[in-house]
Amino acid sequence: IQLVDAAKSYYGLDLSSKDLLIHASHAIRNHCHAEGTDRELLLSDIIASIVKRKVEISSLSLLPHYTGLPLESWLPVLAKETFIHEFWPAQKLLGEAGVFGGHSAVVQLPTSAGKTKSAELIIRSSFLAGRASTAVIIAPFRSLCREISESLSVAFSDEDVLINQLNDVPQIDNFDIDLFFQLFEQPEGISVSPTIIVSTPEKLVYLLRHKPELADEISLVIYDEGHQFDTGARGVTYELLLTTLKQELRPETQHVLI
Repeated sequence: IQLVDAAKSYYGLDLSSKDLLIHASHAIRNHCHAEGTDRELLLSDIIASIVKRKVEISSLSLLPHYTGLPLESWLPVLAKETFIHEFWPAQKLLGEAGVFGGHSAVVQLPTSAGKTKSAELIIRSSFLAGRASTAVIIAPFRSLCREISESLSVAFSDEDVLINQLNDVPQIDNFDIDLFFQLFEQPEGISVSPTIIVSTPEKLVYLLRHKPELADEISLVIYDEGHQFDTGARGVTYELLLTTLKQELRPETQHVLI
């Protein structure tokens, strides 16, 4: 009972229960080693190992380590049901490579490895650290842009974060005008909310040519479906557009190619 209560408290963001959780698992193990049957000894070892592993890979343990940000800044996000409570192996590798701390990277992830959650973590880390107020996710297909926007809308629900899914039509429409207003025309004294732009590469290049100052607002770019570089003419276009974007954006912009 003590172990279960401590686990509930720990994942309920009661940080003081971490030591109690580990102590409870050790107490069970020590008791079974001293007085238990062979089966109880085995089960107690498994319980202690699982508890130790769960604590090691928990977001409470790893977020401050990988992002360099105090845990207090993550607590409001950790309280959300949609946020991850544990790091998957792929997300641990990203953390070890410094991607959550602002380093650029080329990332290869298999299907169902947590790509969307990894992108969310990269964006959140950048916003919370103050490295970026405008992040861009680029996907080569309109349908994929829509899917990414829907996932991010759920992840950032009830937060002061604007998500703009841009049309891929090569012209300035009402969505683009709203974006420019958010970034450049807010009345003095009103802070601009963190903004996530989801766009095809063609549309973003078009906007940068129409509004070059947009490049100064972008501090993080995530390129999705990078393997599309190998898909004939479409892949060549995507790669050339990426090269164009890197030339137009600031040198310190973080680039993550997935």
